Amino acid sequence: MVKDYKSDIRILAEHLKLIYKSEDSTEAFTKNLCELKAPRGYNTIKMDDLKGKNAKEVAEVIIESYTGIYWKAKVMEALKMSNKNQIRLNLKKALNADKKKAPNKAKAGSGEVNVADQKNFEAGESSKTLKSQKSGGDVKPKIESDSTEPSIVKVQVSGEAVGHKQKTEEEKEENVKSKTTRKQPPRGKKHFVIEKRNSLIKVITHVDPVLDDLMEEKLLTQEQYDTIRKKSTNQNKMRELFDYVRSWGPKDLDKFQRILRKHNLAPIKNLLEKCKQKK
Repeated sequence: MVKDYKSDIRILAEHLKLIYKSEDSTEAFTKNLCELKAPRGYNTIKMDDLKGKNAKEVAEVIIESYTGIYWKAKVMEALKMSNKNQIRLNLKKALNADKKKAPNKAKAGSGEVNVADQKNFEAGESSKTLKSQKSGGDVKPKIESDSTEPSIVKVQVSGEAVGHKQKTEEEKEENVKSKTTRKQPPRGKKHFVIEKRNSLIKVITHVDPVLDDLMEEKLLTQEQYDTIRKKSTNQNKMRELFDYVRSWGPKDLDKFQRILRKHNLAPIKNLLEKCKQKK
């Protein structure tokens, strides 16, 4: 799968365990789930797919079958049909709580400064400044070794601290330049999906699941997604999609290729083999 759904699988499995304590509840839930109509471009989950599996294995089947776009809606509907409203509400709360944690984890990993920590830092430094003015000494702000950006505070700083700030600003500019440069494809060499645009338009038959995964990866906006889905044929959808794809960088094109391969394995393998034969 393109995205890691371990967290969703864990949360769903925990709530399914409550249902799987009773054989009648298990049978009712799985029956209702399998009777639900699959989204366009997806295969309906069958009873045989869930037979003999525990809660975690069932969670994996559901999420792998419907991906991140549809599985929540289908599970919520099946729980409602099975009169498991309390479990449905608890599952919804757990998923929302997990979703709120994700941005905080991402910020922590990227080195962003928490607003509360920033205020505490400024309050502490202001106190040090007052003490320094009374004693006549200079105070240097303490910079944590694992911080990627120094906090800007109104305190007296030495020339060394100013130099450190200037160096950091220069590094940030270099990082921006390198990211911009990295998005440009190598000169004289087209990416596979760009080079094989016309062939892909003809051979890709499972377009809707591809669009769902592109939305999940935030490669398409909701407006772009809706515009493409309105097209009447797969070929027209692919043509519209390529209007957006041509502005993507190499990394996004790599993701696009993996998603195409995931839902249209045979045609992608055939095109790749033809490319190798030409070389």
